[in-house]
Amino acid sequence: MTKDERRIECIEQSVRRAEIYMKAGKQAIDRCFGEGFAAAHPELVGAFMRTCGGQDIERMLGNIGAGWGEDLSGLVRRMESLAENVRSTGLNSIAEAIEGLLPLGYLKEEEKHEQITS
Repeated sequence: MTKDERRIECIEQSVRRAEIYMKAGKQAIDRCFGEGFAAAHPELVGAFMRTCGGQDIERMLGNIGAGWGEDLSGLVRRMESLAENVRSTGLNSIAEAIEGLLPLGYLKEEEKHEQITS
């Protein structure tokens, strides 16, 4: 498989996954709030899709960290450092995007654990 074929395959896989998340989000929102609510509030479907995508990224980071002999907290701290460095150059939107990839609530739990053990 060539590099271009692999890239196309990855894009197609991402589109399929996004479609699955979109359909699941619509079904879940309509089930909770009534038929048609998702169509009237597409921002909720988008939030559902972002949450699912974030969980995928968290799992991937955990797998990568395990493969490198590094725990997730080390990867998260490196990503935070990257976001801080990017923010210092004035590229706030990129820094926020990097921070958006961080596992939700992970650092707060780590900080609580460190405070308790200190």
